[in-house]
Amino acid sequence: MQRTTAHEPTPVSPAVVDALERVCERAGRRWRRVVSRAGHDAASLAPTVPAGMLFVPSRGGVSHSPEEHTDDELVVTGAQALLDAVAEVIEGTGVHKQGGHSSLDLLNQLSQKEVEGQLRACCASQRWAVAVASCRPYATPAALYQAAEQAWWSLHETDWLEAFAAHPRIGEREAADSQARREQSGVAGATADTLAGLADANRAYEERFGHVFLICASGRSADEMLVSLRERLSNDAETELRIAAGEQSRITRLRLERLLR
Repeated sequence: MQRTTAHEPTPVSPAVVDALERVCERAGRRWRRVVSRAGHDAASLAPTVPAGMLFVPSRGGVSHSPEEHTDDELVVTGAQALLDAVAEVIEGTGVHKQGGHSSLDLLNQLSQKEVEGQLRACCASQRWAVAVASCRPYATPAALYQAAEQAWWSLHETDWLEAFAAHPRIGEREAADSQARREQSGVAGATADTLAGLADANRAYEERFGHVFLICASGRSADEMLVSLRERLSNDAETELRIAAGEQSRITRLRLERLLR
């Protein structure tokens, strides 16, 4: 065998790759690292600017071919992951500005009541919003996210239930605010059978646990959420409360990230 050409591998930015993994993990998107052996523009960009790549599955694994096809839902999921990762990288470097001030600076400068109002759109627990607003100023987004997480897990069950109650049922997008509708975008286009299944399972869940079913819906299809809903119906009440609280924590983090954009 005769070698006709060879190219040295081009490493991409660890910060970009880490951001892609984090946003996928938080949204419940399945992911894994891969090495690409094809030529990409990122290989030319990587020596001078932070670069990374995200691939979405093609039907049958066929790529770089007229037969290549990726379902629209996967394209949208990939595009949202890219957008989320870019926003996270920009926030991490402090590049994002509004009129000379970062979004975090503006949050630090608002009154206590104003900040509490913005925070309650991220998590409807009043005690949580007061605690997070009271810890200002935050030097970095990461400091805000850490404080929000700590405040959430220090709350009582009644505070968690207050936050849960602000969420619409999965599948009832018309009854939700614009933020929840965006998060439940995976419900759009769901079949009538899936929507009926969600309605039945939601009722069964609420009868069993006394609160709305909570799941971080970003990046999940209606069918995937229905599977999770049915599986969680078998949990005991204490276990399910902790799981729902964890889902609220993920939702809160994503909403805080959007707040700082």
